[in-house]
Amino acid sequence: MRQRAVGLGTLTLLAALVATVAIAASAAAQCTVNIVPHVGLHAVAGQAAAFSADVNATNCTGTVTLDWTFGDLTPDSSQPALAHSYAAPGIYHWELVATVDGAPYATAAGVINVATTAPPFTYLMFIARNSGRNNTHWSSDMSAANLSSADATINFTFKTAAGDVPAQVALAQGKQLLWPNATASLFGVEGDVQGAVVASSNTPVTISVRSSTPFGGGTVGQEYQAVTAANGIFKGADGLLADLRCGAGFRTNIGVLNLSDSEADVQVVLYDGGGSMAGNALFLQVPAWQWMQITDVFAKAGAPCSTSSYALVQVHTAGVAWAYASVIDNATGSPATIAVRPAYR
Repeated sequence: MRQRAVGLGTLTLLAALVATVAIAASAAAQCTVNIVPHVGLHAVAGQAAAFSADVNATNCTGTVTLDWTFGDLTPDSSQPALAHSYAAPGIYHWELVATVDGAPYATAAGVINVATTAPPFTYLMFIARNSGRNNTHWSSDMSAANLSSADATINFTFKTAAGDVPAQVALAQGKQLLWPNATASLFGVEGDVQGAVVASSNTPVTISVRSSTPFGGGTVGQEYQAVTAANGIFKGADGLLADLRCGAGFRTNIGVLNLSDSEADVQVVLYDGGGSMAGNALFLQVPAWQWMQITDVFAKAGAPCSTSSYALVQVHTAGVAWAYASVIDNATGSPATIAVRPAYR
């Protein structure tokens, strides 16, 4: 059999072409843009709010440009740092897109709550003391820490089925307070009870809840941060709850907090690990500043149990909601908290 000869010059040219293609592909693959935005959670109508971002481009040969949108139909900005004023109070959704030669490479987005005057800072959480499945009995501890530059006065409202229960506490700068079994120690409510807690403060504070159940001579539990509108999802932006489980070993609950002044219509859809819808869509009508939970969500949706599923959460009305999943180990009662995150498309 005769073999076709290939000259050295041809091989050299082919090698150079292959190398050029490889280098170009490698350069394109290695171009990365990272955005770290610096935008406050609150602003006052008519007063300038600071918008800035650290933008780092690595191995990018093109020009990096920025595009800020502020959610109020005002003109965009391409400045890395600027002051923007909102004319009217409301919850606005801002976005920053970094492009390289016109191609989007990175995006950051968030929510800013614009008030008519300097806010009280408003937070929403939920607490409980009640019995659950498999001999669990849940109770909630609350803590509040004040690392701001002023002493705080915090007004709490525990929204129970029997009515609202108020409480007010003073929290000095740099201090923390803890309320074990908060339904009784902070609000004076005895017996089984559950509900949302709204907190407002004259200065920013950090509030956390740990819900736990006795086990093995101690407890097992999970933590929930008190949330604001900046943590939530809104109409047109899906939320993702990942790593949901159901079966002999685990069960999953899904809860929703409404951070709005009007009722929120929320849809929850389960999907299996292959991306196919599992069971029926579930719908919640969550009253303003309230909490609702779907216990054993797979059973409620009529979905087959799975050890690898996820859920998409959508808000169909104006306003903002926050969602979570609680994946509970049936053997120990130990729960894991899965907070909603943006569902990037």
